[in-house]
Amino acid sequence: MADKASNWVPLTNEKLFFAQTLLAYYKQEQSSSSLFAQSRLAALEESIVIHLYNAYQSLLCELAAEHSLVFKADQISLGWLNEQLQSRDDGRREIAELLSLVEQPSSWLSELFLTYQARFIAKQQKSEYQGEEPEKINVINAIEVVDDEKSVRVDLITIHECLKKLIDDVRSYRLED
Repeated sequence: MADKASNWVPLTNEKLFFAQTLLAYYKQEQSSSSLFAQSRLAALEESIVIHLYNAYQSLLCELAAEHSLVFKADQISLGWLNEQLQSRDDGRREIAELLSLVEQPSSWLSELFLTYQARFIAKQQKSEYQGEEPEKINVINAIEVVDDEKSVRVDLITIHECLKKLIDDVRSYRLED
């Protein structure tokens, strides 16, 4: 049985709120000159990226549930959602907006994806324990991000604002229909 979109709304809102709360600490930490300020900034960045990415994923679940699609939350993607809604008239505006953002390499959504992928890579590892299924073992490895003058720091504040606006827009489309 498909979930209702309203079941996903609180999770999406929660992830946005967590990112917003961490962004407040992030702004404070940027002006710090303490010895461990860069380490704290890196930790905050990773946490913010995870919450923003999860808010996006939760939005996809909202859309799938809104259209009574049966899905597994950990396997949903924009491509899958687009395929499922190809034959329908409803939901095309939201999907078109998301697809246009993904197709633009310089968009805030593409930047979120690239940042998420650069920081977290799931690798399959073989189990050293007998009887354990290797495909069920995932280890997430954080990639070291070098912060020098040539590197560009992701604008997490802008990404948060754009994602929040996108979510509000998508939800307003539902009210119009």
